This record gives sequence, structure tokens and C-alpha cells, in this order.
Amino acid sequence: MYDVIISGAGPAGSRCAEILARNGFKVALIEKDVNWRKPCGGGVSARIMSKYFPQVKKLNPVIKSGALLYSAQFHELEYNWEGHGEDSIVMDRLELDNLIRNVAVDAGAELFDKNLSFDFVYKDQQIIGIKTKTPSGIKEYEGKIIIIADGMSSKLANKSGLRKPWEIKNIAIAKCTILEGKTAFDAQKLYIYFRPYKGYGWVFPIDEKRLNIGCGTFEEDNLNYNLHQIYEEFINSPNIKKKFNNTNLKKIWSGSYPLPAKGILENSLYGENLMLIGD
Repeated sequence: MYDVIISGAGPAGSRCAEILARNGFKVALIEKDVNWRKPCGGGVSARIMSKYFPQVKKLNPVIKSGALLYSAQFHELEYNWEGHGEDSIVMDRLELDNLIRNVAVDAGAELFDKNLSFDFVYKDQQIIGIKTKTPSGIKEYEGKIIIIADGMSSKLANKSGLRKPWEIKNIAIAKCTILEGKTAFDAQKLYIYFRPYKGYGWVFPIDEKRLNIGCGTFEEDNLNYNLHQIYEEFINSPNIKKKFNNTNLKKIWSGSYPLPAKGILENSLYGENLMLIGD
């Protein structure tokens, strides 16, 4: 029996696990796959990372000094924040999530990988744990408190009754890719491209040799536009291609995923022994 079971070992779940474990609670941290990347731009506040995860310095992230914003017609506006305390970094989500997860494990949380949470364990009509699917079969974990942190596609979140199913008008859908190779994009800048639909594209250099490129839609334009089509149009637009310098870039990874576009809509995200955190 665990004090707390956390389903989802992303930033929210792992940070929660770390805090609880450091305070003496017995924590089970359940993750479907530690090698899964969440599709997102990977931008985070350098101040937040240095405050809560000083270990990130070991990865030598490139500090961003500003952003270049482009209209749908590619008119450019540059904004620099160097020296104003607004530093940010861009990280590969696989590296970031693994770092934060390892901090939680070092604090004492028990990590259970290759466990896909799909249902609750009940006793006398009360939720007392989580059921997972693993390569070796179904497993059950029992705990006093259940924290659900496994994202928008969470089966547990829907079954908990704490959150209504997402409607298309309340989400964003994004597709992104991590590319490796030398380009003309400045590693110390963020590039944001507003599009002629509800959504935007981005190029977020991770370092001198890697970048995260993607685009997405939100609200009703999730239905009005084909995500894969607008992604191909964006990455192959002349204003993007010219910065690739005709380099044969290596695709490290690519993926798409829904994201909350309007934040939390419910008044409460916790019950008697349940809580939702993160997406």
C-alpha cells in the first residue's frame, strides 16, 4: 500500500512525486513509457528551471535572448529581453522529462515504467488504486491518494468524474519535429510565425545543431484545417526553407498531440482521494 500513487511521470507528476517523497511519503510513480516524447515546443522558463531543477544546468541549455515574430505575410518584429530577467530555454522533452523524473526517483519515489493506466481499483465502491497494462499482464497498485497526471488522453481522468471529456473547441492540436543539422536559425532566439488561421508555427532552436519546428491549430480551426497538410506547407514555405541552407537535416523525432487551449474549465479538480494535475 502506497501513500500516494501518481499516474504520469511528466513534469507535473514527477515534480509532485519528488516533493512528496522528500517529505517522507511512500510514492509510486507510474509511467507508460519513459522513452515517449510529448509533442510540444519544449520552451521553458530558465528562472523556473534554475529554481526548481538546478540539475538542468548539467545539460548546458542555450539561454534565449529574444524572439522574432512574423505575421502571416512574414513581416518581422524582433523583441529582445536579454538582461531583463526573462530568460528562457528550449529543451528536448525526452531529455527534460527524464531529468525531472530522475530527480523524483533520487528523492525516493518508486518508478514503474511500461505501465499504461487504464482503470481504477475499487473496494466497497471506493477507489483504492490503479490498474495498469504491462508487457507481462495487468497489474494493480493500491494507495491512499491517487493523483492523475497522465495528460489529455488520460483514461483515468475521464473515469474520475472530475473532468468532462474535451470538446474540439477547447483544445489545440499540434505537430512538431526535432531536426538535427546546421541552419541559419540563431540558437539564442525563438521564432514564432502567426498563420492565416487560428494557430501559429514555431522554430525553437534547442542548441546549435538541433531545433524544434512545428505548428498547430485551435478551437474551430481544428476542424477547418488538416493538421498534417498545414504542417507540410509551413516547413516547406520559402521563408523557412531558406534558413535550412540546403542542408540535409536529420529527423530525430516527429509527433502530434492535443493540448488544452483554454486552460482548466472545471471549478474543482480534486475529490475525496483523487486529484488531477498537469494537462
